[in-house]
Amino acid sequence: MKHIGNTLSQIIFEKNLKQKDIAEKAGITPVYFNKILKKQDIDCSMLEKICIAMKISPSIMFDCASDGHSIVGNGNIQAINSTIELDAKKHEIELLNKTIEDKERTIQILMGKIGTKSGQVSE
Repeated sequence: MKHIGNTLSQIIFEKNLKQKDIAEKAGITPVYFNKILKKQDIDCSMLEKICIAMKISPSIMFDCASDGHSIVGNGNIQAINSTIELDAKKHEIELLNKTIEDKERTIQILMGKIGTKSGQVSE
């Protein structure tokens, strides 16, 4: 297994992510997340939360062959990766749906104000 902290730090840098945002999404404090970045290993459940927050697959934490396939573990890793990726996508969809609802609400408010300014009565 790779050094967890170094790998996460590298991905954070490459994806231009903010540690504070990742910590918040993972449900931990920024101080604790900073401590994790200095560790070589991590609890599996915490790794899962961080990977979901970063929208990455935990398989990158394992040594990989040159073809990019994991050479440790078994078929369960692929199932876990798929589940994590699916959960991350579901969360992203939820956030996008909330954003759409907010935008639609704003449009309705603005349309009401425009209708009132032009002498029309809004319903």
